Amino acid sequence: MRRGNTTQKLMDESSNSLRGIESYFEDFCLSIERCRTASVFHAADWQDAYTRLARLRERYKADEGGLLPFERKALSKVFEHDPFTQGMMQIRQVAEHIHRNDTFTVRTPGNAPVVLDTDSSAKAVFSSSTPTLIDTAGQPHRLDHLQMLQEMERRMAKAIAKAHEL
Repeated sequence: MRRGNTTQKLMDESSNSLRGIESYFEDFCLSIERCRTASVFHAADWQDAYTRLARLRERYKADEGGLLPFERKALSKVFEHDPFTQGMMQIRQVAEHIHRNDTFTVRTPGNAPVVLDTDSSAKAVFSSSTPTLIDTAGQPHRLDHLQMLQEMERRMAKAIAKAHEL
């Protein structure tokens, strides 16, 4: 079977919910591409990438009940049980100026925690594509937004591919 036919077969056998999630995933990927190829840093583009990630996660939560059991199992690993994903959602909250606690934890792609003060405002977090932020212990940490977003893209692509395995 040719690759195109295999893809079509997978799409036919996947749930409508998974197809909706994949549509939001494509939007997220496009926002990363816009950041990756921009000749000038625009904080709004980077914030948009995190917002699209949050929309993707919200789409998963809204459609979770419509997923086939094996699709839900594959996607829950990245959307519900991955500490890195949880940290990425924290960055989105900073971008939206939503502070639920005095501190928030982001994760490196290796899942190492970085605890930051809510004083790490959106202005500081999105001051560049690689801002240096001071953690609650006074130690500097360089966040690489592109690296983090690409890691999130990689993890989600892997989960979606796994959701297609029958």
